[in-house]
Order: sequence, then structure tokens, then C-alpha cells
Amino acid sequence: MWDSVSAGCEATIEERTKLRLATCNAAAASAQAVDFCYDTGGSSSIYDSSLLQRCFRDVHAATQHVAVAPDGLEDAGRVLFGLEPSSLFF
Repeated sequence: MWDSVSAGCEATIEERTKLRLATCNAAAASAQAVDFCYDTGGSSSIYDSSLLQRCFRDVHAATQHVAVAPDGLEDAGRVLFGLEPSSLFF
């Protein structure tokens, strides 16, 4: 997608679909990694003074962004099945 856009072309639906899948996966994997650290930190992770508490909150806030929220995978699935995405932001 970067090469297409850098060359002055509009991103194709296939490129946008691959980007959506990659960003959703990256967000989910990041949250999973932080969850592991948070869980490993035990009860010390819950305090405001804990960096893990802040990371946990931030990564889970980020996963709710429209660009990476799990419901965005529905539109990627629609495109992969030859349908039009339902979201205007796809």
C-alpha cells in the first residue's frame, strides 16, 4: 500500500484490507503482550505508580480505536468474500 500511495496511486481495496488485517493483528498482539506482563506483575500492577498499570490502560484504550477495533475485521472479511465493506472508514 505504501508503494502505491507513494507513487501517487489510490490504495486498492485489497491493499486496504491487508492493512486493516495487519493493524488489527498488531493491536491485538500488543495488548496480549502487555496483558502477559500485567498478569506476571501480580498485585503491584494495579497501582497508579506502576508503569504496567499505565501500559495496560493505554494499550486497551488503543485497541478500541476505529482503525484497529475487532469489529473492523468484519469489513476485512466481507472484502475477502467479495462483498463491499459496510463501514465508510474502510
